Amino acid sequence: MTSLTAALTMFLAAIPRVIGFIVILVIGWLIAGVLAAAVAALLRAVRFNDLAQRSGLAGFVHSAFEGVLISTTSLYLAGRLGGNLLFPGLGTRIGTLAGFLLAVRWTSDMLFGPAIGALSDRIGQARTLVLLASVLAFMMIGVVSLSALPLILCLCILFVASAGLLITLAALANGVALRAERPHIYVGVYATAVDAGAAVGPLLAYFATSLLGLSGQYLLSAAALILSILWYRRAV
Repeated sequence: MTSLTAALTMFLAAIPRVIGFIVILVIGWLIAGVLAAAVAALLRAVRFNDLAQRSGLAGFVHSAFEGVLISTTSLYLAGRLGGNLLFPGLGTRIGTLAGFLLAVRWTSDMLFGPAIGALSDRIGQARTLVLLASVLAFMMIGVVSLSALPLILCLCILFVASAGLLITLAALANGVALRAERPHIYVGVYATAVDAGAAVGPLLAYFATSLLGLSGQYLLSAAALILSILWYRRAV
């Protein structure tokens, strides 16, 4: 009887959060619908084709995904690993570790860019995009499932894969621009979409943490990124 009462209490306590989440989803869907219609009308007005529209969406979603992940890395590590020394001999704490992981992300463009470019030349940009998205998906599962050193390793690989996606998406966008009727306008629109995603990502992380938790946000944003890449891949 006690277990039943406890389960019922937990269920009733979760109802406001579920309702709030549904409300946010509905509002987000309505806003996204309005924005999508406006952007589509703008792109049609400047004669952008379907490929250009999918490219811009993929760039936006990827940038938003990175915004969510990068803005919450320290908080997520603190929740999963605690505030204790991770490597006592080195005096490494969460702040140091988060700084190292972010350094991995921001140096990956330079360190791994040539290798990713060579891979794209060998197997094609579209296949490279799918391969990197698959690596990111598997690493994200590890991030939300593992702890300690395996978690850190998964985050490192995930950041490298995300940097690779940024490089490949930019290269593909450059190819789209060369075929566009107004290349300079497309480049401006793509850059604006990427910047908008970078601005929206941390805001989404801030408002959704209490509803989904960081693990839920990571999985949801990774799923949205992979779906947008697969949708883009179909047009490449």
